[in-house]
Amino acid sequence: MTDPARNTASFKVRDRLFVDQLRAAEDIKAFLIRENIVSDTKTIDDYYSLAAISSYRHSLVGRPVQPDEWKQLDGISIALVKQLKVAGPDKNHDFLLWKCRRYFGLPAKIFAVALLMAFFTFSLTQLIRNQFGVSPDAASWIMVAFKSFEIASSLIWTVALGGLGVAAFFATSLLTTQNSRTEGGAPVPVSPPGGTATPGGAPPPIPTRAERLNDENYLRNRLTTGLIFAFILGVCFSRDSIELVYAYVSGANHATADKVNETVTNTFIIVTPFLFGFSTDIALGVLDRGVSTVSTLFGIGQAR
Repeated sequence: MTDPARNTASFKVRDRLFVDQLRAAEDIKAFLIRENIVSDTKTIDDYYSLAAISSYRHSLVGRPVQPDEWKQLDGISIALVKQLKVAGPDKNHDFLLWKCRRYFGLPAKIFAVALLMAFFTFSLTQLIRNQFGVSPDAASWIMVAFKSFEIASSLIWTVALGGLGVAAFFATSLLTTQNSRTEGGAPVPVSPPGGTATPGGAPPPIPTRAERLNDENYLRNRLTTGLIFAFILGVCFSRDSIELVYAYVSGANHATADKVNETVTNTFIIVTPFLFGFSTDIALGVLDRGVSTVSTLFGIGQAR
């Protein structure tokens, strides 16, 4: 008879919640080991117990989770959370940041690669056009191909610049938070997203920047809104932005002392999608101005 402990199918379970809780416990374990937080032999025993069930995977055709497995995982999770709580509020804050670490590095790498690919594709189309003299009189399929690559490059360029703006916002916010702690500031309070209720029915406190950086939902929504603002508001600058960068890189446009104003204007055009991704305040200000203009144009909100 096959040993269930060695049967690969026995590690496939249908309960997504069980697997999610298992991965959360593994995150706490990895962080405690990383920070060298091991208080007693019981903690080491919990690590061994967690390692014994770490091979469980979610599968729609998997087996149901047994009650004793839930009991084992709950016991391990509670013990690890207690270890993290004993470590102090600073370590709790560090753990929440560490858990959201993919938002502070991965987006910058992805959007940087996308930006370079968009610029390379656009540059290649321009070089081929100039080298071989592709004109509007060329075969229709050639012009369609060139236009398609140029349009796609411009749009990807805009989204990638916005994404880099969001990544820069995450990085600067993280640096500001860490600097405030390093310079002897007050300990960073850690509370659930949205704050906690205060006595007397007062509204919960507004989350601080440090608390927002701990919230994966906030980081995800901030990334999404930054990309949307950069695309919607920056798309009108997309073609000019990538063309200006190509002109400067290829040497077609040399900045001189008598072209300072032009250079400043061009720089603004180039970084506009980046700014919309970096600052939602700028994007909302533009949108508010647009709404006010449209309302005035059509007389919306005016007294009758």
